Amino acid sequence: MSEFLSKHATDERVLDVGSGGSSYDSFFPNRLTVDIDPKRNPEIVADAHNLPFDDNSFGIILSTEVLAHVDDPKKYSKNSNVC
Repeated sequence: MSEFLSKHATDERVLDVGSGGSSYDSFFPNRLTVDIDPKRNPEIVADAHNLPFDDNSFGIILSTEVLAHVDDPKKYSKNSNVC
């Protein structure tokens, strides 16, 4: 994963949905973490199906290992308009 992420590293504003305990700060220093589980210590606690952001709020959306955990993958994928 590190090799892949290093190719896409950026200083742009990044939304990391389902961030869990990920440590991608070195690749994305302007990363905002979002997770549904407050125990994972995200900056924002939110459901991936209903993200609380305006369209075009982020240059990149990072979402690793999330699709297997959402109730409605199609609805979740439509949230990409926040990018």
